[in-house]
Amino acid sequence: MNPEDKALPVHRIGTAVVIEMPVEVDYYVRDAATEQALALLEERPERLVVDMSGCTFCDSSGLAILLRVRGPAEEAGVLLDVVVPHPTVRRVFELAGADFIFRLHTTLHEALASAPGAPSSPAPTCGSHVADTTRRGPA
Repeated sequence: MNPEDKALPVHRIGTAVVIEMPVEVDYYVRDAATEQALALLEERPERLVVDMSGCTFCDSSGLAILLRVRGPAEEAGVLLDVVVPHPTVRRVFELAGADFIFRLHTTLHEALASAPGAPSSPAPTCGSHVADTTRRGPA
C-alpha cells in the first residue's frame, strides 16, 4: 500500500472499532496504518480491533504498528485486540514474544466476544514450534 492509497477500511461494530490491515503489512503501510489507528483511539471506543484476517505477510513493521498503538490505547482505557488467523503471520508474533503482549484472536467474532481480561486464544494450528534452548549435557 502506497501512502497515496486510500485509508484502511474501518468498521464500527457495537462499541468496537475494527481496522482492517492489508494483505501485506510491511514498511510501506507502517506509518499510515499507525497514524490511522492512533486517530481512531481519539474516538475513545471501548475496543480497537486490528483485524489481520486478510493478511498473509507481516514483517517487524506490523509489530511496530501495534507497539506504537498499545501505549496510547492503554492510556485511553481502550482494549486492543488483534485478529491473526493466518499461521505464518501468527508465527511472527510468537517468534517476537508478542503473543504474550497482545490479545490475539483467530476470528473477529472471537475478538469482539472476548472479555476484557481474557487471555489470547491458542494458535490456530497444532504445529506451534518453540525452540528448546535448554542446555543438555556438559557445558
